[in-house]
Amino acid sequence: IDPSKYSPGLLLMNPPYGVRVGDAREMPRLYREIGGIFRERFSGWSLAMLTGYPHSLNELKMNPEKNIRLFNGPIPCKFLVFKNGN
Repeated sequence: IDPSKYSPGLLLMNPPYGVRVGDAREMPRLYREIGGIFRERFSGWSLAMLTGYPHSLNELKMNPEKNIRLFNGPIPCKFLVFKNGN
């Protein structure tokens, strides 16, 4: 996707967090890539993410506007909302 072709909007994600899907060892790299791509390519957009990966904020390298704790079944999760003001 080339976000520059669209008006800024909301990118909604539920990436794997290494519990039911994915390998926990791969999560740091995945979340760093998500944060980097969002910051570089999605200027003016918002990102809403459901994650059960407890270190997601560290790896994303972004500060959320909202950080809501909840559960996805038995898994403790966070619903995070970010704004890319670049």
